[in-house]
Amino acid sequence: MFKIHELKHLICAIARRCNATILYLLRHPIPTTLSRTALPQLDLFLQSPYYANLIGDPAAVKEIRSAGAGGTVFQRGVVSWCYENVVPLRFPDFDGLFVTYEELVLNPLRSCDLLMRRLRLTDRDAMLRAFAQPANNLSMSSAKTQSIMEDPDQRRRQAHLVTKWKESISPRDEADAAAILEMFELDAYRADRVLAARPLLHFADTEQILDEIAPGTGTRCA
Repeated sequence: MFKIHELKHLICAIARRCNATILYLLRHPIPTTLSRTALPQLDLFLQSPYYANLIGDPAAVKEIRSAGAGGTVFQRGVVSWCYENVVPLRFPDFDGLFVTYEELVLNPLRSCDLLMRRLRLTDRDAMLRAFAQPANNLSMSSAKTQSIMEDPDQRRRQAHLVTKWKESISPRDEADAAAILEMFELDAYRADRVLAARPLLHFADTEQILDEIAPGTGTRCA
């Protein structure tokens, strides 16, 4: 098993040449952007003829490049997220399983069993321990998040992890994110919704779980 970053433009070739099954993890573009401190690939994306041809519409490419080069830090982060995910989301020519961070957090038992089946793994206890293990970079999180992760109440932890970004953005930020997603013709997430679009969710009760633990946070999926 290999964990690969920054090669999403080669994901189809990697899958074919390695005879691989791709497990593709997505997270909402807004919290992803808010959590980042650098955008190391963005300038390369903006200059790339390959991605310009992929997007196709010259007017959209011009707007994207304007937002990516001269927009706010937030706009540039969302542009980078879209570039990073446009190949797998719009041109997924590989055998793969898409999973979302939000559903892994909210529905860990069912997600665990899904991964066990698709990846042909056998140690369920070890997988469940991995689900409960905080990321190695937890020390980079806010004091509030570090405190929440020590909370024995699983529902409070889940609610915080998937909805905390809602407290950190303005209506203008939300509108900017929506506009950028539209430029890329990406509908995996909506800027005003916590969860991914319904085709990317594996379990019918994930929306209900979020409604129960964090009512009013915007759970309706496209």
